[in-house]
Amino acid sequence: MTASKAPYSDFLQALVSAEIQLWNDADAALKPMGIPLSHLYALNAIAEAGTLRASDLAAAIGITAGAASKLIDRLERDGHCSRRANPDDRRSALVELTAAGTRTQLDGSVALEEHLSSRLGPTLTSEARDGLALHLRSIATPTTTPSTQGKASR
Repeated sequence: MTASKAPYSDFLQALVSAEIQLWNDADAALKPMGIPLSHLYALNAIAEAGTLRASDLAAAIGITAGAASKLIDRLERDGHCSRRANPDDRRSALVELTAAGTRTQLDGSVALEEHLSSRLGPTLTSEARDGLALHLRSIATPTTTPSTQGKASR
């Protein structure tokens, strides 16, 4: 099947290529601050929640609980978050931002927004951006179909 006869495959390839390029560009823009984009996403999720468990962070940013735990280890090592015992569940810990983590989250968010505005603003109107974001969120919602039931997602 050729690309012209596979419009959805072509769309997926364009979408993934754009995501990879945007991610790499954003990561490079944050590099002078010493924070990878993946860390900023985690800091944003923690800031929004105030306090959360590793499993909550995993759900918020779409990674596994094990990956979230390792990410929290790195954030804690860098002084961006701290863990404390969960009074409601001794098996888990609660994670919250430190003062340094809050500063990094705020500064990183501003830097990311400025980068994306300069990168996307000239070619994407606010209406088109908002409409595209709405469509992307709708297709990112997990669905269960007969072909996906019982299969683990990646």
